[in-house]
Formats: sequence, structure tokens, C-alpha cells
Amino acid sequence: MKFLRRTPLLLVVSVLLLLGAGFVYVHIYGVIVRKNVEIGTGVRQLSGTSASEEQLADLKKIVAENAKKWEKVSSYVIEANGVVSFVQKIETLGRTLGVDVEISSLTEESPKSEGILPDLLELLTVQLVASGDWKDMLQLLVFIESMPIATRVNDVQLKRVGEEFTKTGSWSGFFSLVALKKK
Repeated sequence: MKFLRRTPLLLVVSVLLLLGAGFVYVHIYGVIVRKNVEIGTGVRQLSGTSASEEQLADLKKIVAENAKKWEKVSSYVIEANGVVSFVQKIETLGRTLGVDVEISSLTEESPKSEGILPDLLELLTVQLVASGDWKDMLQLLVFIESMPIATRVNDVQLKRVGEEFTKTGSWSGFFSLVALKKK
């Protein structure tokens, strides 16, 4: 009968041990789940970093392969701080040809296109008034168009000054041109 008196005690101790083991199991399971989530997050971050590094390496490779092309295209564009130099070239060209050149306005505006162009480039509109001989005025126009800068002549208005109609007579003109400029 002594055995029967110990049975309830053994039963209570067994139940307590089982409950304790269950709590330990649940706690260890929770720790394992949290660690798995942390590891998964770390792996995703590492793979994201690795993918970003690969993309960066690819971009660097593309830039290196196209460096000469970029340099050539860049030579056709006025530098961000090169507007004064560009205007001085036009004025010097006019003086060299014997044409009086006066810049009447300079305007900068963003291109009306989408993509990367509006972020990097602006349109520089130059309006100038000139006066001189017919031949010299046309030479000025030809030289402006053939400058090593991407320019487009938008408007040309020439009119004879005075009543005489001679080849050497004086002419006045208005030119409007657009050039690409870096921002």
C-alpha cells in the first residue's frame, strides 16, 4: 500500500516535469524561429547588396566602354560655366568677319522631352543683332552653324540698310539660335 501513497505524488511530479519540458520546448522553438527570421533577413540583405554591387560593376563597365563616345558627345555641348565663352566666340567671330554683333538675349530652358536629357542638359537660346556687308553676314551665319557645338539656327531675318542696292551695301540682321548646355 505504500506504493499507492506514492502514486499521486509521482503523478504530480510527472505532470510538472512534462509541463516544464513543454515550456522549455516552446521557448527553444520560439528562439529558433526568431533566429531563422534574422538569418533570412541577413541573407536577403546580403543578396541585395551583392546584386547592387553586380549592377554597379555592370554600370562601371558600360561607362568605361563608352567613355570615348561620351567624351565626343560632351564636346558638342556647352559646359555649365561656358556660356560666357560661347558668347565671346560668337562676338569674336563677328569682329573677325567685319560684322558688328550684339547679343540681345540669352535664355536657358529645359528640353521638352522625357528621360535623362532634361536632367543633364538645357537649351540655351541666343538672340543676336548683327550689321555688316551681305557676304560677311552670310559667312557669320555659316560659321555659327559650323561651330563644334551642337547649334541650330531657328530664325534669320536680314534687311538692307539704306536705299542703295549694291553688293557692298550695309545689311542688318537678327539671328536666333539654340545650343545644348550642361546643367
